[in-house]
Amino acid sequence: MFDLSLLTKHPVTDTPPGLVTDCLVTAAGGLMPWLYALRCVKTGGKVRIVDRSEQQIHCQKLFYQLLQHGQIANESSDVNSELLQEIYDHSAHIASLDVDFDCCDIIHLPNSVLQDLRDAQSPFVWFGSAFGNDDRHTTDDFAAYLTRLLQANMHVNWQGQSLSNCDCQGPRSAIASDTKFHKVHADLGLPVDAALREIADLERLGLFTSHRSGDGLHRGWSSFVLHGLGYDKTAGYEHYGHASDSEAPYAWTAEAQRHCPSLVQWFTQKQFRDRYHRVRIMRLAPWGMVGVHNDNEQNDNVWADNMAINNPPLCEMHFWDRDYRYLGQVPWADGKAIKIRIGMNHCVINRSNQVRYHLIMHGRGGWL
Repeated sequence: MFDLSLLTKHPVTDTPPGLVTDCLVTAAGGLMPWLYALRCVKTGGKVRIVDRSEQQIHCQKLFYQLLQHGQIANESSDVNSELLQEIYDHSAHIASLDVDFDCCDIIHLPNSVLQDLRDAQSPFVWFGSAFGNDDRHTTDDFAAYLTRLLQANMHVNWQGQSLSNCDCQGPRSAIASDTKFHKVHADLGLPVDAALREIADLERLGLFTSHRSGDGLHRGWSSFVLHGLGYDKTAGYEHYGHASDSEAPYAWTAEAQRHCPSLVQWFTQKQFRDRYHRVRIMRLAPWGMVGVHNDNEQNDNVWADNMAINNPPLCEMHFWDRDYRYLGQVPWADGKAIKIRIGMNHCVINRSNQVRYHLIMHGRGGWL
């Protein structure tokens, strides 16, 4: 006889309101896979239940088989009895789904499951407490995991516990915290049309340099340095043998003065900073992405000025706090300048067929 306590002893949380998915990848945590399946998965959609515990997978398989044959009635008086009844009442919907089981780690998904994510229109991953229960993982591991999900499919959403056991939800979820992560500037008069003409020249000449491509967390991200240590020296001063911003010999690059005179003149006249450090054009290719990261491990209250030369409607910048509670999107628009809190966790996903160009400005002092 099947022991329901194997499933009902696991904690149950609410599924995200309004969630609709055609591919659910879920940890095998008690009743949660079935609640997600009946409440959120479209008829005919895929459900992939994964867990590194053979016992958990065996238990979920057996529950599924009994449910298919109508052999589970709600005779339990425990706290999950209503949820069991809900699952039983909607067993016909679960029967319409493509359900499969994998004995594997949801943190390191096999290629077959990753392919299901890639093929989906609106995939969703519930990873439960996989990270909260495993002290072998670091915050970098967690950020890399979320980035891998986005690399598989930029339409993906997710829910689960972060390393600090806070609820982490994916892009376009309900905002979970009111932590401030952006400040919109007044119109600065960015010369958008002139900038785009000059950028077309940079594109023709192949002067954009791949940026931070070596860590595997980003794709399609490149840069041209207007002011800095060289047009192709896109990283921080420490990568080029300098001890600090104050002693690095920053200057307008020769290539910027030659090919981007309007932008150089604009920054010079505006004098946003008493001394400019790096000023760069950041290029994000169609379907490119900047993986989940923050720009200062020691201090989450670090800000930078970012200016959108253009921002395609489906190019999104999302923020989370240091515990990975979702904060929301930055409200970008063409020509808009915003100070963003880069000490918080964030990512950019370009789900459009257009290149996105932004300016990032660093420096000392100034009025902006």
